[in-house]
Amino acid sequence: MVSIRQKKIIECLCQTSEYTSIKKLAETIELTERTVYRELPDIKKLLSKYNIKMITVFNKGIKVDTSLKKLSQLKRFLNSNILHEIYPASKRNDIILLRLLDEKSYIKAQVLAIDTKSSLKTVRNDLDRLKKLAPKYRIMIESKKGSGFFIKADELLKQNLLVKIILSNLKVEDFFKYLSTENILPIMAHYIFYKLNYKDYFNRIYNLLQPMIVSYNIQITDRNFQEMILMLAVLLKHNGLGTDNYSFNNDLLMPYAEQDFMTKLKEEIENEFLCNFGKNETEYFWGIISLYININYDGEIGYNKDLLKCIISLINKAEQKLHQKLYNLTLEKNLYNHLSMALNRMKKGIRINNPYKNDIKKNYGNIYTVIYKICKEIFTDENISDDEIAYITLYFVVAMDDVNNRIFKALVVCTSGMGTSKLLVSRLKKELPNIVVEKTLPFIKLKEDELDRYDIIILTAPLHIQMNKSITVSPLLTDKEVKELRQILEK
Repeated sequence: MVSIRQKKIIECLCQTSEYTSIKKLAETIELTERTVYRELPDIKKLLSKYNIKMITVFNKGIKVDTSLKKLSQLKRFLNSNILHEIYPASKRNDIILLRLLDEKSYIKAQVLAIDTKSSLKTVRNDLDRLKKLAPKYRIMIESKKGSGFFIKADELLKQNLLVKIILSNLKVEDFFKYLSTENILPIMAHYIFYKLNYKDYFNRIYNLLQPMIVSYNIQITDRNFQEMILMLAVLLKHNGLGTDNYSFNNDLLMPYAEQDFMTKLKEEIENEFLCNFGKNETEYFWGIISLYININYDGEIGYNKDLLKCIISLINKAEQKLHQKLYNLTLEKNLYNHLSMALNRMKKGIRINNPYKNDIKKNYGNIYTVIYKICKEIFTDENISDDEIAYITLYFVVAMDDVNNRIFKALVVCTSGMGTSKLLVSRLKKELPNIVVEKTLPFIKLKEDELDRYDIIILTAPLHIQMNKSITVSPLLTDKEVKELRQILEK
């Protein structure tokens, strides 16, 4: 028996006749160096059975030395043997939580051991660890002798946690790809789709939703579409919310077309799954859909004035801290639409997982820190999560890029002849590529042109006429003048 991990290491070594460092090997197959070192003794034993040598040289790495014939025999063995996967602790924890959250009765440790492909001792250690972490998730893991383990928690909380764990293990681009494939899936995707039997629910809901979203021209991101499918699938698979009473705050103002969409979708789902939503389920269904359908803010009526004030304050404070003019109607609208849905999610106790949070913190750390502090200052009662703030940060990153990448139409007025005007245009193109010189004119022809169509007018000598949006520079365009021009463009 050989593990998938060992197979990956062997295949990587067999692809080259050169030495490969442990570091490079670990990066290629996405393992730690320590894990690779731990697997090498077993791999060496396996290779020796096929008279294949594994050579190790200090400061060079390792390589396999053998003939093509022996390599072919080894590959046949690897492809024909049943492989077992060794799950890391984080994956085992997710699998255990998924199974316990998805079940309505006690689950024996033996079943969890089979699911995680590990020993009973390992599973019991994992469960002890999870019991200590349970309060963090606002759940309690109970154990009963002879029956097994069970998660005790509010049904709605269990469903939301289940969705959150699924989201953290299924990238949005992979999710839609897996819906239409029968091929072997990665560990977690296979477990969710087949072991927990969610693939049929995902596909049926997708097939109902997708044509309706297109037909009604509903604005929704792929990520939100995925979340909506998951939340509906879990709700339907669990046969609703049980007997507990819930109070859902569905106070968003919805245009008629979106209300009509939601009503028809509910009817379609009830017909497809042969079910009838009760009061709890109907209100929760409306809550789910209202979270993800884009509620357009048009700046006229039907918007939350308090939220809009908070957003304008957020933008103003960000401009002060980041020392850059950022306000535009697109940024205001995008923040309004995102925050209206995010705050509604939080009212319902639904927390999202942002798969790009760490990348955003790493690549835009300064901007993230600024936006984090401002959000905590403005939204004092909402307790906005790090994941949401990372999404909000991206809107500001885009706004800053738009400012930096905006194309400015320029008119160059040169009093010194064509030679100097060409020199200036060349310098502008090199130093300020977002300035596009649409025309160069001598002063004598200046009044013949429509000046309003230019964003900036660049002069090579001061003129004795009143002119907005103008700056005087030398044809050589000094570094100081380049800096002044950048400051003008930012404003």
